[in-house]
Amino acid sequence: MLRSKLNISGWAGLCLTILIFCPKFILAQNEDVIQDSSNLVKDSELQYLAPWEHAFMMHEETKWIFKAFLNGYDESGGMKIGFETKLKRSFSVNIDGGITSMYYPDPERDYINRTNSYFLSLDARWYYRQKKRIQEKKLSANLSDNYISLGYRFSYLDFDRIKAQQIFARWGLQRRFLSNGIVDMGFEFGTFLDKDQKMYQLGNYLNIGLAYAKDKYKLDREKLCPVLRCYAADSYVFKVNFTELVNMFFGDKAIRLKFRPEIAFEKKLGLSPFSINTQLAAQLYYSGLQSMSDRQFSYRIDVLLEGRWYYNLKRRIRKGKTGNGLSANYIALGGNIMYDDPMYNHKTQFRNNLHLITGWQRLFGEHLYFDLSIGFTYLPDNSEYYIEPRLKTAVGYRF
Repeated sequence: MLRSKLNISGWAGLCLTILIFCPKFILAQNEDVIQDSSNLVKDSELQYLAPWEHAFMMHEETKWIFKAFLNGYDESGGMKIGFETKLKRSFSVNIDGGITSMYYPDPERDYINRTNSYFLSLDARWYYRQKKRIQEKKLSANLSDNYISLGYRFSYLDFDRIKAQQIFARWGLQRRFLSNGIVDMGFEFGTFLDKDQKMYQLGNYLNIGLAYAKDKYKLDREKLCPVLRCYAADSYVFKVNFTELVNMFFGDKAIRLKFRPEIAFEKKLGLSPFSINTQLAAQLYYSGLQSMSDRQFSYRIDVLLEGRWYYNLKRRIRKGKTGNGLSANYIALGGNIMYDDPMYNHKTQFRNNLHLITGWQRLFGEHLYFDLSIGFTYLPDNSEYYIEPRLKTAVGYRF
């Protein structure tokens, strides 16, 4: 007998609430900030700023900042909130905590279960370029620059009630964007504090979200047009997503490697607000865990096809925010076909799903983009039907 199951975890409900009710307010706030010509940065100061530096809020003297990030990719997703404050001109302390929802293998089923991981971290950051850049370009002391950090993280995993402590070092770049946006990305190396075994982690991280700080100046629209591409009308775009590109764990008893490249191609349908978006992703996964010594390699090929309707494109064109292109909010209906060789059962299989999502895609400059989407995925699985929350963030290179 067919039965249905709606599996909505706490993080998805919270993320859905935030993304449904907050974007219009946040985007409206940014529009007011850009459109208001009062209290602009003085011309004598603005002449030293490149358009990207102005968009990254490098003219603001930022002593503290609140941050909220959403992260989603394939079968995991979550959110975290944080606060960062300056200690001295080039040094700061950052604290954040959050929840990640993920799948884990269940040997007794031909599928995988969901579990949550909770974490809290504290790190000290050194913005190593800032002193020289302030002297040379007359920028303000802020929290929008490259950094090196050292920190501590505590994690708790629901599955088997696992507790973990980790010391980590990072090289990263954090950029505020148009007052209320923020991106924090880079590479992390960490070691777990475990008496029984030595374990290390190395990989890239990419967080995108909202930020709040006390700003003094308004933004100059004319200065930002090269970044926002106010009148650009792209008929197609190739996209390369850098989110979760590579990650590895290694130690004296285990090793785990994950590599997932992803490319996409989107084509606009004439002059209409509709487009076709296609995506190809390949995941390679190797594990040397003793419990999986019988099979240590798995892979997945994932093909996506969806139709998009950019419902606010005309309004953005009228306001001079974009041309008749692919930089707007959208609703999409589509599906995935996956050829999967999962490590938890080693049964090569085709899987498919359908999804309904809403998203926000923006194209910046000549080669950057971000795409944030949330919605639901329908997963037919033998005699059961699953409706899962879907959250995905994509930030990367386009051409």
